[in-house]
Amino acid sequence: MASLQVALAKAKWSLIHRGVWGTLGVAAKRANPWYRERNQQFVHPFDKQYGVDTSGLISAVRLAVGHAHDLYATAYAGIPPSRFRYVIQKWAAWPPELPVEEYTFIDIGCGKGRAVLLATELPFREVIGVELSPDLAKAAAKNVEIWKAAGRGVAPARVVCQDGTEFVYPETPCVIYLSNPFAEPVVKVLLEQIERSFSAKPRPLDIIYFTPKAGHLFAEHPMYTELWSEVIEMSPEDAAVELVCAVRDICTGYRRTGKAN
Repeated sequence: MASLQVALAKAKWSLIHRGVWGTLGVAAKRANPWYRERNQQFVHPFDKQYGVDTSGLISAVRLAVGHAHDLYATAYAGIPPSRFRYVIQKWAAWPPELPVEEYTFIDIGCGKGRAVLLATELPFREVIGVELSPDLAKAAAKNVEIWKAAGRGVAPARVVCQDGTEFVYPETPCVIYLSNPFAEPVVKVLLEQIERSFSAKPRPLDIIYFTPKAGHLFAEHPMYTELWSEVIEMSPEDAAVELVCAVRDICTGYRRTGKAN
């Protein structure tokens, strides 16, 4: 009975996130023994180079913790480093409204923390990873320790094990990073919570949203302006080992203007 409940939960999750044809396509791919073996053994070159553990593809069902938002969570897979480095430099060059040093970078749904590590390469006031899964949060925190012990990065970093829609934002300018962490119903709750914080104490806010499946919530909101929306290419090295991300994934940047457009 338990296995049947798990199977039904997986099917429901997949139908919500992928639709019927996407669900059937993924099932066919995972039935391939070559795919399963490669995915289980895969270690990204980033981890080999830096001695961290950010690799792997972990389904949302396996990460469920009994929270109401479990059904809308997405699988874990680390962002290709070349893509993140490109887009964070793009944001810094846009430029932000204030110096980078004044901003707190917040990764909602940080997983094992690859983006958190890479964000410390910029001189943010602080880098914070927020993750609901205790296992992923623990892995991310350990990766931060390894990263900092090796003298990498210039910004302080920490990981918080918490539902992203309940996170209390610091009273500083912020960059909120979303790498498709959950489906639209939860993004809507997240946006409402963000608005409560930044309406009560107005300060600069930018959103970096990879694979923006609920991007229309920001695009249609009167307080936000789209900065850019473009395909972010991967380096040949990342493309050669990438198992999850599409070749032509989109990233969109938004800025909270502080006034209705």
